[in-house]
Amino acid sequence: MVLLSVIFFMPGFAFAANYDGIDGFSGGTIIDDELYIATERPSGEGRTACASKTISSGNDQSDVTVSFHARGHSGVDSLVYIDGEQFRNDPGSGTASKRVQSENFSVQLCLIQTWKHTDPANIWYSNVRINVQEYIPTTPAPAPTPAPTPAPERDSDNDG
Repeated sequence: MVLLSVIFFMPGFAFAANYDGIDGFSGGTIIDDELYIATERPSGEGRTACASKTISSGNDQSDVTVSFHARGHSGVDSLVYIDGEQFRNDPGSGTASKRVQSENFSVQLCLIQTWKHTDPANIWYSNVRINVQEYIPTTPAPAPTPAPTPAPERDSDNDG
């Protein structure tokens, strides 16, 4: 038995792409299938460190949802940026969503050290899933072709 799948893409409709896992993030370290992000020793105020990933959707508009699990110690919160907009979450499971108006955008997974102490901080991200609902731009309907103007009748001998 042979199964055949046919997908039709109609203008104005959306299709989804998933970017599961932590592959492709730069700025962190992958250890045992988790993305490890650490700060140096902060001075004074809290410190932020991030790992980022750039995604090219190929379309001008996408709905982006990032879901994840983050674990860290006291004094550390997780931050997620989608195309520069910040979403904040205490360690644990979280989700962030945004409509992006660009073909290329970035997703950042970060930690923010909220305690004012001199020890370095770290956070671990796992179960990362980035769902991108890409919108195929609506193609305007072609302008109707005007009906040809009928040629005037010719009566060369004027006999009607």
